[in-house]
Amino acid sequence: MAFIRSKRIKGHEYFYLVENFRQGSRIVQKVIKYLGKSGVFDKTVNYLTSRDINEIHEKAIKKFGGERGILNPGTIDFAADYLFDKRISEKNPLERNAARAGKLLHFIISTHPFVDGNKRTGFESARLLLILNGFDVKYSLDEAARFCFDVGSGKVNEKEVMEWLLKRMKLLKGRA
Repeated sequence: MAFIRSKRIKGHEYFYLVENFRQGSRIVQKVIKYLGKSGVFDKTVNYLTSRDINEIHEKAIKKFGGERGILNPGTIDFAADYLFDKRISEKNPLERNAARAGKLLHFIISTHPFVDGNKRTGFESARLLLILNGFDVKYSLDEAARFCFDVGSGKVNEKEVMEWLLKRMKLLKGRA
């Protein structure tokens, strides 16, 4: 999981996407990318990296089967960067998180970056993004599978994905 770190230099605040990783017995932070000055994005949101999305894909293939392989690594990088879209301007945290998760789910399923498991990866990536930000989704497996097939076939657009998630989202206990 990636998170935002800020640094103040000569009176200006700059932001970086960072990730913790273990180096021997120590936890070290690695800067993944420079994000810019303040006001560019929502720094209270947790984000996924392309590595997170690849790990979700690996787990889905290992658990449910399918062919391993990435068709276009650049698409996965873009999917992670897509979460920083400045046009996500919803003030309500529920809607803002649904918009981000919806964009991610729709993008992964519709651009098909993996050889197999795109629907599973898209859905689980969106769900993990919501969980990291204090929400979960109530769904049945049949309902989710039908929905992801509809997204994959082009019957459902990005806005409809957001609406589907909004109807099923709930705040996790202990989050305000």
